[in-house]
Amino acid sequence: MEASMLNQIRKLERQNSPFLFSKAKREYWSEVKTTLHNCGSQKEYYRLLCFENRDLKITAPSIDHRPILPLAIFFFYLWYP
Repeated sequence: MEASMLNQIRKLERQNSPFLFSKAKREYWSEVKTTLHNCGSQKEYYRLLCFENRDLKITAPSIDHRPILPLAIFFFYLWYP
């Protein structure tokens, strides 16, 4: 899952995507990676990894996917806490 996230982030960096919040190249992934490696347990690591992956997919859908409607995002977060 980390490799998939990294690939998506690299693609967004190449596109100068606004979804990376104007961070310098490699800075966004560096922050995510640091947070993941500071987790106290494997369970917390996996929970955070899933959250970051889901957040990335929702806020920055790839070109291959249709745009996600705001209501769908709302229900997604309700369904997968």
